[in-house]
Amino acid sequence: LASHRRKGFAAAVLSQLEENAVKKFGAVIGFLQAREHAIPFYQSQGWEIIDEEYVIQGIGNHRSMMKYLD
Repeated sequence: LASHRRKGFAAAVLSQLEENAVKKFGAVIGFLQAREHAIPFYQSQGWEIIDEEYVIQGIGNHRSMMKYLD
């Protein structure tokens, strides 16, 4: 919902996921597939684009991203 956007909810969820990946699984690096329109959000959270744009059929344009989770 538009009324719930830009309030930090997604950033809080992503931060908790990153923390859990480190604590529970010993993750050092995270990888994800981001929809094109979500890339600015992930970049604002420290994620970096690592490839060229590609299409996931039925979903749309994506880019792979990574982040060092230290």
